[in-house]
Amino acid sequence: MLMNNWYVAARSHEVSREKPLIVRMLGQKFVLFRTPENKAVCLANACCHRGGSLGLGRLDSAGCIACGYHGWKFNPQGQCVEIPALGKEAKIPKRARVDSYPAEEHFDWVWVFLGDLAEEDRPPIPASEFPEYHDKENWRVVSMEFEGEVNWGRGQENSLDSAHPAFVHASFGRRSAPEVQIVPLVKNNFMGYNATRERVPPKRSQISADIAQLVSEKRGKTVASTDYYMAGISHRIDITRQGDIRQVTVSARTPIDPYNTRIFLHQARNYLMEEEHDEARREGVRQAFREDLQAVSNAEPKFVARSMAHQLIVESDQLETAFRKDLLEKVKAGWEIDYEKWTDEGRYRVFSIPSPARRTDPKNWIYPPVPTTCERGG
Repeated sequence: MLMNNWYVAARSHEVSREKPLIVRMLGQKFVLFRTPENKAVCLANACCHRGGSLGLGRLDSAGCIACGYHGWKFNPQGQCVEIPALGKEAKIPKRARVDSYPAEEHFDWVWVFLGDLAEEDRPPIPASEFPEYHDKENWRVVSMEFEGEVNWGRGQENSLDSAHPAFVHASFGRRSAPEVQIVPLVKNNFMGYNATRERVPPKRSQISADIAQLVSEKRGKTVASTDYYMAGISHRIDITRQGDIRQVTVSARTPIDPYNTRIFLHQARNYLMEEEHDEARREGVRQAFREDLQAVSNAEPKFVARSMAHQLIVESDQLETAFRKDLLEKVKAGWEIDYEKWTDEGRYRVFSIPSPARRTDPKNWIYPPVPTTCERGG
């Protein structure tokens, strides 16, 4: 799992000013809530006192959260502002604080930066890459969320894979035409790449009845444009069929831990715009998810291989190869959490994913930063 990256923590409507929300990302619990100004806040969940859960506490009218164990109160910056057992006049130790992580909202998702990089060094969120979401006149959007017992990296590689649909997906793959078009990869502006390919469309008998009415049996090739982005371990797949029928899917993967992943997804379409067609689109996504999960969860190894030489990579694995190289680069830079060491030593002490505040003041913290598999860079 990689720190120093943006992850989708929750859907915007799940984060409120009334009740804290506990979420698990990168093997650790975090608490989300809103200030009186409606700004989303994310803090490490474990109180620096004796490890109580902030998420089981209460929010006050000033935008602070009180730990559910002993009532220690923290502001949105993670600094303790009140220790009830010592009285209101007590001097608060500077080390009485928890990590606070930057949060932004895009596409009605709350994105959280889990790491200590300065703002200018963080991977950019692809906020401009989904204009269809906001164009309600020309696009209809369905939104979904899944959890799967699968590693986040293997799952992302699968989403970028143009060779597997012919053998995994009954509704849009075509075994009689499995060849993948080799195209130049184009670097995008969000630490990722694009591949735009043509492919033979599925037979009319494979697709749903409502879509089958919109297309003919003999038709031109489908154009599929796929981008991946480092932020959110996200990607965009833009499919254009006969008659300018388009479907755009944007999804983000959040590692719950190395073995389980939460997936946030929006799918926009410019056809069959009525609400009555939404459930058919959702069921299509569910079916594709089930098919992908079966394939990836049974593939070995469970995690992305540590060397390109550990598996036989071929030319058709273009985007997957680019993503894997990017991932291994971040591992070597010290962004990968050493989950085994962390969980072993974490039986007796709390570790925290370092926040940006540790860059300016690295000493005054109770909980040490999580260990990493490679030495951290600057």
